[in-house]
Amino acid sequence: MKQRFWWTMVVLLTTACGTTSTSHAEPNRPVNLNSDPDQIQVNPGEEVITKIQPHEITGKPAATLYVRNIPVLTFIESGEMTGDSNSETEIGSPVSELKGKGLKGLSILGSQAIAQSPIQAQNPRDPVARAEAIAASLNQLRESNATPEITLEWNGELDEEGYPIRDEYLIKVNGMDLVAIDEQTRLPDTTNDLAQDAIQATNRLRRLIASAPPIAEIANRPQPRPEPEPPTLQAVTPEYLQYQINGMASWYGPGFHGRMSASGEIFDENALTAAHLYLPFGTQVRVTNLDNGNSVVVRINDRGPYTGGRIIDVSAAAAENLGMINSGVAEVRLEILGSSTTSSAE
Repeated sequence: MKQRFWWTMVVLLTTACGTTSTSHAEPNRPVNLNSDPDQIQVNPGEEVITKIQPHEITGKPAATLYVRNIPVLTFIESGEMTGDSNSETEIGSPVSELKGKGLKGLSILGSQAIAQSPIQAQNPRDPVARAEAIAASLNQLRESNATPEITLEWNGELDEEGYPIRDEYLIKVNGMDLVAIDEQTRLPDTTNDLAQDAIQATNRLRRLIASAPPIAEIANRPQPRPEPEPPTLQAVTPEYLQYQINGMASWYGPGFHGRMSASGEIFDENALTAAHLYLPFGTQVRVTNLDNGNSVVVRINDRGPYTGGRIIDVSAAAAENLGMINSGVAEVRLEILGSSTTSSAE
């Protein structure tokens, strides 16, 4: 009888220990943020935790929204702001005032879609406040246990001819505006292409929140303005001078230095290059400032300008030679010299 009692106790203790060891879920494994965020695999069944990390971008206050430790959106200050944005904010903990508020009545506030009722950013220019409003909405999606439909569509401006003059992209949840991707809201590891930033940010949300496959297209996106047909070049004297025209020139450099130009080469603001709407890449053009007589020969390696009725956009170095750095624009005469080979012979 005693032997049976002890065997019974051993079985009960073994069962209890086994139950205890399997009742604890495996802790969340840390995510290597140096990895490609679009290649990190996540378990949709895990609890969604959003985190907001304040920081700066080129001296401006910014905040990056993380979902399951993966950076999804970066918000940049859009103007004067108030409030403290110096500490990291955790959203989704029991002490958060924004948890469980609901995803209702999303509407556009400025360029950002903020949950207007019952959640609203106190300062829509503050990147932390904007990130908090989006984070609260995403947390409520997780708490609702519903599978949302996350979509992306174009929401920019068109000119009188129906061509886009300003791009903006809306990420929507079940048909309601969640957030607009624009110059103040972008992908944390930006591609420097607003459309690609919007697609990648949408796909991260689709994977992290809805376990949905990625998208490749943007709904309602209009066709860009076609490039104008180049005029017929007429030879004049001397032989290498094929074409000349007068018009307004502008210059560019800061903000574009180091980025890829339309020709595929890296733009160097210190090189004597320029952007033109249709001249072949490699064409040499003499630009003469009609206000002071200064001239410089530039090589076409980029496309533009697209606004202001200007006929050429020269590099910062070329603008320095032309004496138009301070004025920004100048009336110029263009003399198309031909290809790089032709010009170098001259």
